[in-house]
Amino acid sequence: MPPADDKIGLLLIQIMKRHRYLAEHALSKIGLHVGQEAILIQLAESDGMRPSDLAACMDVEPPTITRVLQRMENTGLVERREDPEDGRATLICATEQAKSLLPAVDDIWTQLEQTTLANFSDVELALLRRLLNQMLDNLNKNSDL
Repeated sequence: MPPADDKIGLLLIQIMKRHRYLAEHALSKIGLHVGQEAILIQLAESDGMRPSDLAACMDVEPPTITRVLQRMENTGLVERREDPEDGRATLICATEQAKSLLPAVDDIWTQLEQTTLANFSDVELALLRRLLNQMLDNLNKNSDL
């Protein structure tokens, strides 16, 4: 069996953990938790979304998105509105407070990406992107593990 540091999956986990730690640290400075920024970006691109549609876009289960949205609503980042097309449905909308954070979110993600990808050539970045997409495609095709 190869040493643990030869396992690509373990290396990916280490990278993901460090990336998440740095993202959490930076986002906490503007009052957000990891994941909340992605929701705000999604909501800013639309004019409100049903919670179930938002969960699907974020690739999380509805109960997970419900808990996150409750926290975000309590801190004034999102609000619930009646769907004008279906009075039985609720739309989640980003507040003006949340929208004002988007430039800072963009700066944080830009800085994090620059840090993560420092010293890579354009060719290496293109190859890395292709390889990561191939890995994701492989995993999506084989969910029987």
